[in-house]
Order: sequence, then structure tokens, then C-alpha cells
Amino acid sequence: MADLVIKPAPSTGNKLILQTQNETAVLTTSDAGTTITNATLSSPVINSPTGDVATKTGTETLTNKTLTAPTLTTPALGAPASGVLTNCTFPEGHPVAETFFTQSSTRVYISASGSATIISVACNFVSTSNKMLVLASIGGNVIGAGGELDLEIQDGSSTLRDFAQCMRWSSATSISTLRYRVQTCILDYLTVPSTGSVTISIVGKPATQDFEFQDASQISTLFVQEIKS
Repeated sequence: MADLVIKPAPSTGNKLILQTQNETAVLTTSDAGTTITNATLSSPVINSPTGDVATKTGTETLTNKTLTAPTLTTPALGAPASGVLTNCTFPEGHPVAETFFTQSSTRVYISASGSATIISVACNFVSTSNKMLVLASIGGNVIGAGGELDLEIQDGSSTLRDFAQCMRWSSATSISTLRYRVQTCILDYLTVPSTGSVTISIVGKPATQDFEFQDASQISTLFVQEIKS
């Protein structure tokens, strides 16, 4: 069968218009090309498109585009200037959220057999599946001939770790007014006790002698970091 050719009268501006039964134009030709209106294309194959088109496998630059909930598989992000990492999954051992740190020079005096908070820091934890790294440097004085001190890491409601007799001093001198300077550091890796706002404290518990912390010449520091587990 020979080709079937449908065309308007040969004159500039004449059009070929295909309509539906209610006279709605579906295909309209012009001198410059063809306009297809309200047409459904089922599985079309478009070869070598031109103009402002982003192809599936091509390399194009998208400017000022909004992608809603995209899935990016191994994207090459280059060096972004800023970004929000909410709901991101960090690898195990990676620091999570912010670092919580405080330093204190406020004097704390604890009588023998007593108990008091030496230093504390407010934290905001993400998950109880994670760990927290706790590092504290405690400086103080033991009052008298000698004594022993327990240090505890607490979360405000319970003891997370008890370091028994971690500060200890003995002397043959029994003058009760003498002050012997003592310094200790504690380091621990514990499970995050609860999510949200949590106060992590270092609590001192002397045995037989009074202890004094953060006097005029000494300070204590406390560092807490949540770690992905």
C-alpha cells in the first residue's frame, strides 16, 4: 500500500487539525511543527530529545529544582557548604550530636561519710542504643592525716559507675587542719542511660576524712560524648 498523506491546502498558515467527536483538537500542525494536546502516550520511546530536557542516563545540570523525598544511591556530593543531617545513620564508633563539656572552679566541701556533686554537665542524648564516653579530671584537697574517696558517675537518678577509693592519701602527720592536694582522672565508656535531657554528674563520697574540691588554685573538668553503637 502506498503512503497515505494527509495535509492542508498548500498555503502558509494552513493547518491540519485532528479532533475528537466533540470537536476538541487533539493534534494541530503549524508551519513550525506539531502540537499534541490532552494525549496519553503509553510507554513512548523518545530518541535524542532536545531543549530543556533531563534524560535518565544523560548528564545535565538542574538549577533551582525541588526534589521531594529523593533516593540518592552513592551520590557524589563534592564539598557542600552546609547541610542538615537529621535522621542520618552514622557508622559505629562515630560521635553523635554535640559534645558536652564543662569546667568548674566553684568550691565544694564534703564532710567525712557525706556525699555531694563535685561537677555536672547537662546532656541531650539521641538513643539508648548508643554509648557515652565520660572523661573527668578532679582536683581537690584531703583535710587531715589521710583519707579515701569514692567517685561515682551518676545520671541524676542512679549510679552508673562507682570508682571505689580512687582518691586516697595517707600521712604520718595527724594535724587535722593540714590540706594535702590530690588530683585524679576517670575515664569510662557507658551505655546512654536515657534519651533527651540528662544531667551527668561526678559525685564524691569521702570515707574517714573531709575533702575539698575546686579551691582557689584547682579546677575540675567533665567531658561527655555520645558514640554511635
